[in-house]
Amino acid sequence: MPKGRVRIAELLILLGADPRKAANSSGQSPLAVACERQQWDFVKFLLLPQLSLQEAVDVNEADTSGNTPLWFAAQNGGFSIANLLLFAGADRDRANFCGQSPLWIAAREGHLSVVQLLVLAGADRDREDEEVFASPAEVAEKEGHVDIAQLLRTWQRDQ
Repeated sequence: MPKGRVRIAELLILLGADPRKAANSSGQSPLAVACERQQWDFVKFLLLPQLSLQEAVDVNEADTSGNTPLWFAAQNGGFSIANLLLFAGADRDRANFCGQSPLWIAAREGHLSVVQLLVLAGADRDREDEEVFASPAEVAEKEGHVDIAQLLRTWQRDQ
């Protein structure tokens, strides 16, 4: 969503539109779309009700595939957004319907900083997805993200 449209959405919410009752055809909430598109200002607007004069949105609301805002932030390497979502109470281990957790998708996509954030937040490093039955370390290695795979395995040994 271009910056001008974000401002229009913010204005509509301030005028009474309820972002908790809006979803696109995939069932994505405005928060999930903003996380997927890495729109930091709009995510912050939605998550900080004292600044946006509205009730809080559900940070764990999933779309029709089971993907949450944190999953989208992890998929797209949105460290700052993922950090804000975790601070707002996002479930660090909530997986989609394929069993892909935010840590799993961040590892697959090669987003080292998000992987580190999720592990430090206590994400389950051993959880396998339900399609290829791979752990985050295994999927990272398969996708050529050897640094992430080594890091996850080192952290697993240290625990």
